[in-house]
Amino acid sequence: MSTFKIEPHFRLQEWVAEEKGYFRAEGLDYEICFGSGDKHRVSQVWDTQEHLDAFGAKLMPILADAGIDPGKPEMAEVHNIIKQ
Repeated sequence: MSTFKIEPHFRLQEWVAEEKGYFRAEGLDYEICFGSGDKHRVSQVWDTQEHLDAFGAKLMPILADAGIDPGKPEMAEVHNIIKQ
């Protein structure tokens, strides 16, 4: 998975989320950005693969325009979420 510098990620996230409304995408349950220094990762939890694919079709051209190569995503099935 690619690393992001946190400030560019936040600026991109604000533009995509607030101006384009893409983080109101149907099926997106969580987005989590974690890491330190200039090594950050972003994980998302989606209801279905179809929701993820639809979002990816919108996001990939935006990342390409911003000069960001997201690399190949890691996929894993979520078996349990505990929220306290």
